Amino acid sequence: MKSFPLNSDVPERISDRTCVAQQQIAFIDDDELSPRVKSSLPRLISEIAMASFAKEILEFITALEGLRISAYVDTASFTILVYDYILTFEDERTLIWPGQWTVTKVLFLFTRYLPFIDLSIPVIRHASKDLSPKACELSYQSSIWLINVGFLTAELILLIRTWAIWERSRLITVILGIWATLNLVAEFVVMGFFMTALGFTSQPHGLPDCLLTSGNLLIRSVWIILMVYEAGIIVLLAIKGSQLRRDLGSSALYRALFRNGTIFCVYVFALSVANVIIISALPHRLASLLASIESVTHAILAQRLLLTLRKTVYGPEPGAAGRLDTLKINERLGAIGTFDTERGTNSSQPSSMQDDGVPE
Repeated sequence: MKSFPLNSDVPERISDRTCVAQQQIAFIDDDELSPRVKSSLPRLISEIAMASFAKEILEFITALEGLRISAYVDTASFTILVYDYILTFEDERTLIWPGQWTVTKVLFLFTRYLPFIDLSIPVIRHASKDLSPKACELSYQSSIWLINVGFLTAELILLIRTWAIWERSRLITVILGIWATLNLVAEFVVMGFFMTALGFTSQPHGLPDCLLTSGNLLIRSVWIILMVYEAGIIVLLAIKGSQLRRDLGSSALYRALFRNGTIFCVYVFALSVANVIIISALPHRLASLLASIESVTHAILAQRLLLTLRKTVYGPEPGAAGRLDTLKINERLGAIGTFDTERGTNSSQPSSMQDDGVPE
């Protein structure tokens, strides 16, 4: 897509295309043309020029339509993020802030607040006019890299949960470490190649956002890598969940540990599939259409994963403490969840961060 002025340059651009058409037809031998064809050449040249110009106009309008759709999706994603933040703020205040500072608490807060930054960048870009190509490149790259960092943080939370559920097994530690490292390196390498291929041009004066002029479909590989990663985590959760189902049954603890984690993976897997389909079926300018939706989904699910577990372990649910004592969760599940019986069953503020699966 080329930069396309819509006002005073229109006659000049038609003239340019007319000259191009004349040069192309000049190579045709006049003796091979009938008088009728020769007489119609001026009109033919004009039609060729207008057709080329109309095609460019159509491409420009299509690009603007794509920008409008992207703006709607990004704005909707930001709205969902704000709405969920309002719904869960009280849980954060009572269940997260009173606890000690550990790795998981930092990851939670990072996952919680980073999306407000990485989603505000495209929202501001959609409303900004007369952006230079350099400004467009900076906006795209910063938002996409921040979204990827948000993905990484949310996945680390799930990784820690899975590691804790497996009782910090050395074998599982090695497996998860290798699995996460391979997927992380592959994702960032592919993302680097994708970002270097992006090209932008200035919008006509007075129009907002940026026009993408070049790119590739390598971003599709990022979602495929994420699908493979989530599939591996689902397998580990399913194996451990089936082993502990007999003891935990349909308890709130079982739902917090296994059902929510599995739902997290399934939702992210489904969104990754949707991303692959969209990238394959739509123009490359819409390749990152669902990136903001997936970013918000990652953040919300990871946050709720921890908040639900905190509620289950420390909340005032009737009988929760009794089930935890009876099942000896401290012994069976190690760092998954503890309940301080000395503080009583109705305590709502955690005294430690052991339920996060990270040593104090």
